[in-house]
This record gives sequence, structure tokens and C-alpha cells, in this order.
Amino acid sequence: MEILRYPDNLLKIETGQQVKQLRLFDDDGTLKKEYSITINNSIERVLNLNEKNENQYAVEFPSEIESKLSEDIKNKICRELSGTEIRVLTAVLSLAQSANDRNELVYMEKTHQAYFEFDLSSFYLASGMDKNKHGKFAKKSKDSINTALLSLHRKEFLIPYQYMDGKKEVRGISIVPLLQIHAVEQWDDLSNRKKTQLYKMTVSGIFFNINEKQNSYFNLPVNLNNRLREINPGRPNVGIELFIKCLYQSLHCAKSNTIEYGYNKLVEIMKLEKYKKNNHHKRIKPTIEKAFKTALKLGIILKFEEAKSKYGGLKYVITLNK
Repeated sequence: MEILRYPDNLLKIETGQQVKQLRLFDDDGTLKKEYSITINNSIERVLNLNEKNENQYAVEFPSEIESKLSEDIKNKICRELSGTEIRVLTAVLSLAQSANDRNELVYMEKTHQAYFEFDLSSFYLASGMDKNKHGKFAKKSKDSINTALLSLHRKEFLIPYQYMDGKKEVRGISIVPLLQIHAVEQWDDLSNRKKTQLYKMTVSGIFFNINEKQNSYFNLPVNLNNRLREINPGRPNVGIELFIKCLYQSLHCAKSNTIEYGYNKLVEIMKLEKYKKNNHHKRIKPTIEKAFKTALKLGIILKFEEAKSKYGGLKYVITLNK
């Protein structure tokens, strides 16, 4: 089975866990100045872009920061990742690592970014799409994937960084897109009348953790998007997509075959708080159960059981298929 090396730090950004180790706020709950400047500049930038581009740009803040924003600002600039965008990030990472393995990826140290190119057909396949009997991809699926890619191009994320510069430790945050499309070229092969669309893209160095002394990855099957599409046809659910990645991380890193997740922790990493906000509480439990059923079908867990935590709350005890 071909393996995709998935960075822990990228999963933290997807699940909104990237600032857990940062002291963002002063004792009075005020956002620290060194972070507030970067965050306010990002908010102003996205607001200005949306004035000119009909609200096409967005930023995804961790809940610790988003909860401090006014409802008006949140409605104007904040949009959560979709399940399709999660699959597109997996696809782009797969294509970037393939380019790196072929020595066709160019890393730019000063901007902590990497540039590479890929054709549209490879992108569709990496996103989990299959060709029909006529050798073509379904238009509806193509439109969904292309829309998600363009949405990610226009969406910014908070990325913490930490590295050593000589004897000096440098720490901070940046708020930037995870990927940027620079050009789309069409190549016409007149000998066989075939057309190829080539994407030219830059991705954040978070995809590779190049500045980190100890690169931290977990393994995903390179065909995970295809498997998920087979198991759950239709529009992907963001919570299920994220939970499956978390389980693969546990499968790779956990020392024991048994792990536990509290109910509230699952709600957090699966981003199910939106159901609470919209008074759709009854949708939370079925979504969690569907995520477990997906994991069982993927063969990454053997079973799961509900239990009580020591404080009486609901937790899930999971047996991994190591």
C-alpha cells in the first residue's frame, strides 16, 4: 500500500488545535499585543478583499480567537473548512509529495513555501474521483472539487511557527493561505488531439515541516480519498473527514491498541459546535456514530464502546486495528 506522509501540524490547523500551546491572552483575557497586530491586519485585509470581490475571501481562526470576534466580523470573514476542502488538502499534499519525490518541487526558504506543478487529471484522481465508462470525470464532481480548490486559494489560516536562528529561538504566528494558485495553463497535443490543464501552485511549508528539527508525520493511505468516497458517497462531512485523520494519527503514534476520546473532545476536533449554535443538538451523536462506522469499514479500528469518564461524562473507548 502506498503511503502519504501527513504532517501533524497540518492536521492541527485543520482541526483548529494549532494554538493550544501558545499563550494567546493576558491574565485579563486580552489578546497579547504581539498576536493581536497580526490578527487585526489579517481581518482588515480580508474585509478589504471582500469589499472588492463579493465576499469570496475568508479566514479560518481557531475557536479561541473566533469567539472573541463580533458576530458582524465573523459573518463577514469567517468560513469553516468544508469536507470537500479537507479532501482537496489531502490531494494537494499527495501531489506535492509526488513532485518532491521526483525532485520537481522547489522550496523557497525565505518565504517558507514550496512550488510545484500538476495536471488536472492527476488532481481529480487524488481527490477521490473515478472516471466513468467513457473515460471522463463527472461534471458535478469536477465542479465541486474545483470550487473547493479555489476556495482554499482564497482562505487564510493561522499558522504558528517556531525555529532556531543560531542561538536565538524565533516564535510567532502568520495568517496566510495554505495554498495559492499562480497559473493554469492548457497544453494542446495536436498529434492525438488531447488537452492537458497544468496547475502551477505554491503551498505553505507547513506541508513539509521543513524548518522543524524533528519532522512529525503520520501515515495515510494514498488512496484514502477514494476509499472515503466509496464508503460515503455524496458531499463529504467535515467532522467525519477530520476524525478519520485523527484515528490514522493514533494508529501510527499510539503505543497502546486502546485509546479514548471524551465526548466534548470529539465535538471539538470534529467541529460539531455549529450544531449546538444552530440548535441541531440531535445531529451530533449520529455524526459521531457515522464517523465510527466509517472507521470500521476502513479497517482502522476493531470496535468502539461508550463509557463514563471519572467525572461522569460520556467517553468513547476505541480499539485500534494495529
